[in-house]
Amino acid sequence: MTPEKDSYCFLIESLPDAFAYHQIVLDDHGTPVDYVFLEINRAFEAMTGLRRKEIIGKKVTEVLPDIKKAEFGWIGTYGKVALSDKPTCFESFSEPLGLWYDVNTYSDKPDHFAVAFRDISKNKKTEQALRETELAAIYENAPLIMMLADKDQMVRKINGYCSLFAGKKAEEMIGLHGGEALGCLYALEDPEGCGTGLYCKDCTVRKTVLDTLETGRSYNQVETSLPFMIKGKEETAYIHLSTTRLFLKEEQQVLVSMQNITELKKTEQALCESEERLDLAMAVKNEGLWDWNLLTDETYFDKRYYTMAGYQPNEFSNSFNSWAERVHEDDLPIAQQAIDACLKGNSDQFNIEFRFKKKDGQWMWINGKGKIYERDESGFPLRMIGTHTDITDRKQAEAEIRRLNEELEQRVKERTIQLEAVNNELEAFAYSVSHDLRAPLRALQGFSANLISNYDDHLDDQGRHYLDRIHKAALYMSELIDDLLKLSRVTRAGIKKQQVD
Repeated sequence: MTPEKDSYCFLIESLPDAFAYHQIVLDDHGTPVDYVFLEINRAFEAMTGLRRKEIIGKKVTEVLPDIKKAEFGWIGTYGKVALSDKPTCFESFSEPLGLWYDVNTYSDKPDHFAVAFRDISKNKKTEQALRETELAAIYENAPLIMMLADKDQMVRKINGYCSLFAGKKAEEMIGLHGGEALGCLYALEDPEGCGTGLYCKDCTVRKTVLDTLETGRSYNQVETSLPFMIKGKEETAYIHLSTTRLFLKEEQQVLVSMQNITELKKTEQALCESEERLDLAMAVKNEGLWDWNLLTDETYFDKRYYTMAGYQPNEFSNSFNSWAERVHEDDLPIAQQAIDACLKGNSDQFNIEFRFKKKDGQWMWINGKGKIYERDESGFPLRMIGTHTDITDRKQAEAEIRRLNEELEQRVKERTIQLEAVNNELEAFAYSVSHDLRAPLRALQGFSANLISNYDDHLDDQGRHYLDRIHKAALYMSELIDDLLKLSRVTRAGIKKQQVD
C-alpha cells in the first residue's frame, strides 16, 4: 500500500461521521438501478450495524433488499450525484435501517460517489415529540377540520371542530376512511367501488392527499367543493384543503386540514352577482368608476374604467399620476383646476369634459364627475369618488353639427355674394337702358316742341293734336324709365315698417 493511500485510509478511519465510497450500477438505458460498496469506515459500521467484511464488493440491494421499497429514492438520488458530478445534502429516514440520517454526498470521478452522514435519530425523535405536542394543541384549538390519516388514509386522530362538523363522536370516526368519517357522499356512495381513498370521486382532494403521502409535497389552501351529509341533510360545502406529510414514531402520516369557506363563498357569489349587475348598468351607461384615497394617493379603477379605453384591468397603476399622464395636455390644466377647487373646499364636486388617451393612441372624450366623499375634522379631504363617462359619440355629433352649420353659413355667404353680383349687373343694365332710351326720347321731345313752337301756324288742328300726343308720350316714357330705376333700387334698400290703413 502506497503512502498516499495509507494517508487516505487513515483520514477516512479518523472521520467522526460515517463514510462510504460506492460505484453506481446502470441498466442498459443508463438508468441507476443499484450501487456497490467499495469502502467504508469504522463510524459507518457503528452507525449502521453493517460489517465491512460482509458488504464490501456487494450491491446495496443484496445488503439491504428492502431499499427499493423505501419512501425515499436512495438509489436514484445517489445516481444523479454520480452521473452529474453535483454534490447534494439532505435529511431522510432510512426505513431499511430504521434511522434518520443527515447526508452529504459528492462524486470524485464518473460513476462513483462518496457519502458522509451522521445519525440524527435522537434529534428527530425529540423534534417529533415536540411536534406531536404542538399538533395536539393545534387540534384542540384550531377552528378547522383537522385529522391525521395513515398511509392507508385511515383516520387516526381528529380535533373537536372536525367532530362538530361531522356531528359524530371521535370514537365513531377513528378507523374509518376520511371521507366516510366526515360524511362525504362521494366516499359513502363509493362510485368507483375501490374504498381506498379519502374521496374516491373527487380527484382534486384524492390526488392532493395521495401526492402528499407519496412525494412529501405539502399543499396549502387548495379550493374545492364536496357534497356532505350533515345532520341528515345533503349540503355542498366549499373548503380550503391543506396537507402535510409527517413521520410520527417512524410512521408516515398525513395531516389533513380543511377550512369551511361555504359562507364566504356564498358572500362572494352574492358580491359577484351585485358587481355583475353594477358592471352591466355601467356598461349600458358607458361609465367607469374610480375611488381616490387622498391620504395614500391610491386610486381604485373598476374594470369598466380600463376596458372602455381599450386597456386590460389593472394595466396601468392605481394612482392620480397614471390618470393625469393619459389626459390631453390641452385639457389637463382645466381638469386640474376643477379638482383643486374641490380639494380646497371651494366646491364639493366637479363636472368636466376632457380628452383621454386610449391604449391604441386615439383620443376619447370623457365626462368626468367627482365628489368629495369624506373629510376629517379640520376639513381636509380624505376620499373622492366619481365616474368617467364616454361621451365621444356626443362630441363627434356636436362637431358634425358645427361643421354643417359652418358649411351652411359659407353657402349663404357665397349665395349672397352671387346675388349682390346679379343685383349689381341688373342695376348697371338698368342705368345703361335708361341712358340709351333717354337719348331718342329727348330727340322726340325737342323736335316735337320745336314743331309746335315754330310751325304752329302751318299746322291744322289735326296736326297739332298729333304733335301734342307725341310730346306727352315722350314725357310718359321718361317717367316710366325713372320708375324702373326706382324699382331696381327697392331690393337693395332696407325695409321700413309703418302703419297703414
